[in-house]
Amino acid sequence: MQGKEKTTKPIVLKKSGFTSKTVAEVAGYSESMVKQVRCGAKDGKSEAVQKIKLADHLLYEGSTVLLETVKKLLPL
Repeated sequence: MQGKEKTTKPIVLKKSGFTSKTVAEVAGYSESMVKQVRCGAKDGKSEAVQKIKLADHLLYEGSTVLLETVKKLLPL
């Protein structure tokens, strides 16, 4: 069985709740490209891969900060 082998390890992300479609829209790349980056099928040194990883990371971090801020503003 021949096929493309993964060139890098998959990205291990916490559950951010952002779909590959959302990350693709933010990063400016296709949804399939985002899926390939997330599973490790794309080389981690290209500009596209770096932008997708950065978009994924910023979306996660930004949503975390937003949720923490909302919790502080709204007493439970």
